Amino acid sequence: MLRGFWLDIKTNKWIEVVTHEITIHEESAQNKLGLTQNKITAIDRIQGDADKVRFAAVKMGFIRIRDYSDSLHVQFYASHKLEGAYLRAVKKMILQDRRSKGRKNGLSLAWDIALENLKGHRGIKLPMNEFLRKTGSGAKQKSNAES
Repeated sequence: MLRGFWLDIKTNKWIEVVTHEITIHEESAQNKLGLTQNKITAIDRIQGDADKVRFAAVKMGFIRIRDYSDSLHVQFYASHKLEGAYLRAVKKMILQDRRSKGRKNGLSLAWDIALENLKGHRGIKLPMNEFLRKTGSGAKQKSNAES
């Protein structure tokens, strides 16, 4: 297990974590994510074991990401209608990480990406390059729909 991250779909801010369930409760992490007081209060109410804390945070709109070197695991909770926005946010983060860490150290070096939508328990594992290629910017998809 290598790096882990929380990505807030609402703010598009992300932080690197060691332990997801502990970091989400830390004031410094909450500030870096730009959370509202309402969200901070809701997070602070989450109690229980690690799985319960992680699931509750994901259900609140956070994307949980863990790098396992050969594969990147991503968990989110979204309706079918919103899945594209979540996937584009993940792609954007991966590409930003690649630029900041360099091509030899970035998240995009993982062979595969495992995507798990906890709403409806749907998941897929695919090659990273396929994910990056197939996940559009959103603007292109919109213009195709207008044609």
